[in-house]
Amino acid sequence: MNMDEVARQVHHIALVDWIIIGGFIALSVSIGIYFSKRARKSTRDYFTSGGGVPWWLLGTSMVATTFAADTPLAISGWVATVGISQNWFWWCQASITMVGVFFFARLWRRAALITDMEYVYLRYSGNSANFLRGFKAVYFALPYGCIVMGWVNRAMVKIIGLAIPKLPSFGPIDSVIRWILMNTSGSASAMQMEEYKILFILFCICIGYTAISGLWGVMVTDFFQFIIAMGGSIVLAILAVKRVGGLSEVFEKLNTIYTPERADAMVSLIPKPGIPVAGFMPFYYFLLFIGMYWWSVGFTDGGSYLAQRMLAAKNERHAALGYLWYGVAHYCLRMWPWIIVGFVAAVLFPWKPGMDAELGYIKVMLAVLPAGLLGVLLASFLAAYMSTISTQVNLAASYLVNDVYRPFIAKRGSERHYVWVSTVATVFVAFVGIIFTLFSESISEMWFFLAALNSGIGVIYLLRWYWWRINAWTEVSCISALMFLALSLKIFKLEYGFDMPLPINLLISVPFSLTVAMIVTLLTKPTDEETLKKFYRKVKPGGPGWKEIADKLPDVKADCLINKRNVVLCIVAIISIYSALMGIGDLVLGSPIRGIVLLLVTLIGGIIIARSFSAKQWVEEPIPGAPVKK
Repeated sequence: MNMDEVARQVHHIALVDWIIIGGFIALSVSIGIYFSKRARKSTRDYFTSGGGVPWWLLGTSMVATTFAADTPLAISGWVATVGISQNWFWWCQASITMVGVFFFARLWRRAALITDMEYVYLRYSGNSANFLRGFKAVYFALPYGCIVMGWVNRAMVKIIGLAIPKLPSFGPIDSVIRWILMNTSGSASAMQMEEYKILFILFCICIGYTAISGLWGVMVTDFFQFIIAMGGSIVLAILAVKRVGGLSEVFEKLNTIYTPERADAMVSLIPKPGIPVAGFMPFYYFLLFIGMYWWSVGFTDGGSYLAQRMLAAKNERHAALGYLWYGVAHYCLRMWPWIIVGFVAAVLFPWKPGMDAELGYIKVMLAVLPAGLLGVLLASFLAAYMSTISTQVNLAASYLVNDVYRPFIAKRGSERHYVWVSTVATVFVAFVGIIFTLFSESISEMWFFLAALNSGIGVIYLLRWYWWRINAWTEVSCISALMFLALSLKIFKLEYGFDMPLPINLLISVPFSLTVAMIVTLLTKPTDEETLKKFYRKVKPGGPGWKEIADKLPDVKADCLINKRNVVLCIVAIISIYSALMGIGDLVLGSPIRGIVLLLVTLIGGIIIARSFSAKQWVEEPIPGAPVKK
């Protein structure tokens, strides 16, 4: 069978596929119902699982959350449009993840919070803390979190549009969807109706078990969903490559279909210096990613849903070990099956300007998988989708309830009342996320937009743990400066055609936002001394940045994580992570000797890191008020 015949062959979803998909949905809902009693004891149980989660579960949950339905589509689509080197957009963050393992994971667990937003009250004081907590909670719950849900939903819409046949009419549901479409986009075509009908049903199922079970249900389903989603991706990659005659045949066809220069750029792990192929990432972009991006953008200290998992850990060791496992699986393992399918898609369905390359993954899936396996792969997409959506909804609801409703609206409610409100908030956030889907188009463009909006705040997130002088106005001013700059650059682009894309924008956004933040910090009062002392007693960050406070607390024995041992281990971990990433890449791309050497480096580093996590070397004191379990 030649390439054209393979490309034209499409397998439609069969009864056995529906049975597999239905079985997966039933399993997910059953897990949610099983954990419903445990989640409804209190908001701590609902949002942090009571603080008793082992490292393998919380780490896998982190990976599953970042493995959404959008991720395989975008990463495989990059192969033909911008090359696999574009992945340095997120590969570069492996370094800051390893920094988080050794210098921040233990601090998060010591903080013993319900949400990472509670950190504001633990670390800051006064009206500025009130303002910051409320502002960040609403910002990250609604616009930020719902943008994330929007692109995840958009990916599922693309999958549905190609893979799922027409469903029968569902009466009232059809009417609601038609009304929403008519009042947002002005039209309600048959294709739109089908796509959003299925998406609406899936979303309701997902929200159902999330609202019932809280974080326990989310993380346990994450574990099973990750196994299904990762296994499905590997099976697809193997069968896709086998169908077209092996990887060597794939790379040979790339040279034939595209120019040799473009094919070389498509498969290069690192962009080559000099004049790049049109549309592909230039070498200086790579330098900006590995030189600036990783320490300046986003939740550099492991905040948001990552912190939510670490706060749920059994103890500090499990928090750090879970974060480490997340780093290994996230950066070294999960994306290679998607990239391989991206190579096959570029051969079977050659990309041309104007085409949606993100559909290539689904087209390969439909072209090479028989009935049964197609159902497994569609179930794996459901797994990835439901994992991310459930986490985003649970996290957003925790912000709205624990950081807005509870401290500012209803301060004296019972735990039963707050859990009920949490369920309502979960449903509310879910529907807002559906609305955002209507305005989401390109998945990768939305990734870059959020990254640009966070370009600079990462430095402040690092400093706030290890320098007492950082206050609430530091964060407020930095976020405000970034929003102002993002809006200004958008206006310049629309009015004058002046565009400063990521990562070029870092050259302006990082120094600008940090300058504004430092000026505001020095011109405003520091956090109340009693609050700083309370934070120091509980978290024990230590280090020169806390000397002024530490001198006033001679009875507190600090456990500063910035020491020679942790610095060495962190460097070893970073080398090991990148050796694994590049080593597996070399094996896939046809450089086996170099790949084996790099994987041996990873093995040696892994042994060193594993020994450092021996339970005998992790002695920690109980955290007052925190449910620590052995």
